[in-house]
Amino acid sequence: IIFAFAILIVLFLMFNHLLSKRLKKKEEEFAEKGKIMQEALQASNCMVVVYDLKKRTIWNKYGNFIPKKQITFSEYNSNVHTEDRDKLRQFIEDLLKSDNKHITESYRWNRGTEEQPDWRNILDQSVVEYDSNGKPITFISTLIDVTEELRNEQAEKEILEKYSKVFNMSLVGLALYDKNG
Repeated sequence: IIFAFAILIVLFLMFNHLLSKRLKKKEEEFAEKGKIMQEALQASNCMVVVYDLKKRTIWNKYGNFIPKKQITFSEYNSNVHTEDRDKLRQFIEDLLKSDNKHITESYRWNRGTEEQPDWRNILDQSVVEYDSNGKPITFISTLIDVTEELRNEQAEKEILEKYSKVFNMSLVGLALYDKNG
């Protein structure tokens, strides 16, 4: 009986050792995936925010899009351009109704103050997270500031229009002469 008990203890210790090695390996893999995700977010200039539907608060998951630790939805909405607020409201409604559970929208966001606004063009890609009863509990949104890209596109478009007008309006003169004039 003592021998069988000793064997059980040894087997238990071996199993415990193997299990702890596996857990440690999984922790390392998880940490590595987290590091890769952080690098991908940083390289793509993305920010991630979470909107808690129950508390109606929004906070940064990654990046510094939200200026404080967290803000209410009404504070968030007050930074959205007045012309885009209905679009944002519709975006949230569509996200809640969507079977796709993933929707993209763009709107203007004020990074400045009311006195000195700094309007940024934001591309918002959001997904809904549900509880075990299938009830929506949070939105997780990846936000990308595309302001500079849009400004560059507009500048390129203006240059293209300017030079295409010059080339379209220019007259090409062609004269043919022989050796006698």
